Amino acid sequence: MKPSPFRSTALTAGMAASLSCVLPAHAQSDDPLLDALVKKGILTQQEAEDIRAEVVEPTPEPTQWKVNTALGSLEFFGDARLRYELREGQDDASDTFSRERFRYRLRFGVKGDYRDDFYYGLRLETSSSSRSTNVTFGDDGGAPSNKENDRIHVGQLYLGWRGLDWAGIEVGRVANPLITSSMVWDGDINPEGAVERFRHKFGDVEVFATLGQWLYDDVNPENPFGAGGTRTDAFLLAWQTGAKYQINDTLAARLAPTLYNYTGTGDYGGPFGAGNVTGINDLMIVEVPFELTGRLLDLPVRLFGDFAINLNADDRATAAGFAGSDDQNKAWQIGVGVGQAKKKGGWEARAFWQRSELFALDPNLVDSDYFDSRLNMEGIGIGLSYAITDNIGAHVSYAYADRADDDLPVLGGGDIGGSGFTELNDYQLLQLDLTWKF
Repeated sequence: MKPSPFRSTALTAGMAASLSCVLPAHAQSDDPLLDALVKKGILTQQEAEDIRAEVVEPTPEPTQWKVNTALGSLEFFGDARLRYELREGQDDASDTFSRERFRYRLRFGVKGDYRDDFYYGLRLETSSSSRSTNVTFGDDGGAPSNKENDRIHVGQLYLGWRGLDWAGIEVGRVANPLITSSMVWDGDINPEGAVERFRHKFGDVEVFATLGQWLYDDVNPENPFGAGGTRTDAFLLAWQTGAKYQINDTLAARLAPTLYNYTGTGDYGGPFGAGNVTGINDLMIVEVPFELTGRLLDLPVRLFGDFAINLNADDRATAAGFAGSDDQNKAWQIGVGVGQAKKKGGWEARAFWQRSELFALDPNLVDSDYFDSRLNMEGIGIGLSYAITDNIGAHVSYAYADRADDDLPVLGGGDIGGSGFTELNDYQLLQLDLTWKF
């Protein structure tokens, strides 16, 4: 039977569209249904070929995670780092202490927005130390390549609310929300408690305030049986205000004065002395970090610094047995950074000078790397970063420091000689890092 001469163009087009919807995706070279329609004269051979050409391979559905509605949106993030590290230092007799090791860290988390302006976050990480997420190769005890130290811990766990344009609150184990420096805070410390943030912009000036109430040490029990006396939990309270001024399109300045005070006793309330590197007695610290950012020869440039003073240093020095050294109450940092290592091929160089006097800061919070977690130290730090790809980077860090006041001990819980070592001189640090962010 010949194809009907009365077939309309509209009928053919409609049939072609219908067939293109029902035909399987593999009907590109042969299809029994099309062949049968051609044989019966319903379609011409050319019309069948046109239909075959219109059949498009469907796009596969993307793989999807099924997320409980209580989690809202969900984003995974993290990083992994390999490190070579060398630390060296001398005592007063010029005897050298060396510590060489290969290390790694892993941090992996989820975060997202829920509903009604709530958000959340969870980050898991290696190492149980408050000031380090590193694990040392071969430092497990027992058989070689044992996994005793390769454990995962909760580094951050928080719930936040940002229901107002100018205010928000966050509770849990939070990332440090303060504008600060390694002179005062180690970057790995995630304080536990509550944070309130406030900010408002007036033209080119943005003013802000950040308040922190963090549980420093929980005592157990507060009131024991017998004549043990009553103790109270220790809290660290932070009160930061500041402003950022956008001077022009490329130049901006920021200043963020902060007051720290402590309440309660906890287990850290004892006098700070040569035999006690953890005491938080007689600490009321004012910190003033500042920053000036701009461009020079088309390169990002940053001038940064920090200053801190303990207003109760006279009582702290007396409690430690050094009543005549109450002037050792200040800490300074000043430095410069050039470049930016955020994208492939980018680089950044950074250098600073720092002096941390013995009674100026909380020894439990200061950075654990550049000055070995110690006070009464003075020296320099240098860093160089290069972005191999957008997600993989290399970094070199070097530090050299000596005792700030030779008449006073060097105190802190460092890796050189342990917390009981008080004679550190000629401290050096070298770190080579390879980091992958995901």
